[in-house]
Amino acid sequence: MIKLTNFLPKISPIASYCLQFLAQSGKFALFILSPHNHAKASIFIILFLASHLALAENKVTAIYAYHDKDQVKISPKLNFVSSEDIKEAIDNGIRIKLIAKSRLFQNIPWWFDKTISSQMIELEISYFNLGKLYTVKNTQSGAQLRFNEYQELWENMENLMVFSYKNSLFLKHKDMRIELRIRLDQGALPIAMQLPVLFNDQWDINTQWYEQKLSIQDE
Repeated sequence: MIKLTNFLPKISPIASYCLQFLAQSGKFALFILSPHNHAKASIFIILFLASHLALAENKVTAIYAYHDKDQVKISPKLNFVSSEDIKEAIDNGIRIKLIAKSRLFQNIPWWFDKTISSQMIELEISYFNLGKLYTVKNTQSGAQLRFNEYQELWENMENLMVFSYKNSLFLKHKDMRIELRIRLDQGALPIAMQLPVLFNDQWDINTQWYEQKLSIQDE
């Protein structure tokens, strides 16, 4: 098979990968954009969105909270894997960003939940070809972990998802619950990949919201 990127030898490897990714997704894009297929495309999109949540296998399995000086640290336990498509993208220099979000709230009987506080953590996953290392980095704190094996990265990235809330928050608000989820930041991908990824279940690595009653342990 002749690759599109064979005719573009001077562009960067990342750009080459994006073009190849876009070319492989071209038939689907042409189907969606064709005026003769608008009705079929609309039906397909509706069915896709209805079933999209069922495709995800990744999940938060538990949330741990503990005292650390004047703060309460909160971290998740994950069951998280990725696909060969994502590995291929990372191996070709694409940086993948994940967003972890936690929310503290109180249940209000017969009314909407009351949000007490929320935080987000952004992780960036990349591959350094020179050192043959996979890296996951917390972009806020700068902390990072490096691994020789790809799967080790996903098994250990939860160690960089530590949310810090002030103790005073828990003294003021009682009987709080917490929910947490992780999602792929599709907007951080190269523009050429964003639409095809939306319709590719190999990139569906988002978790559902996981909720539990907040129980704080001593350090």
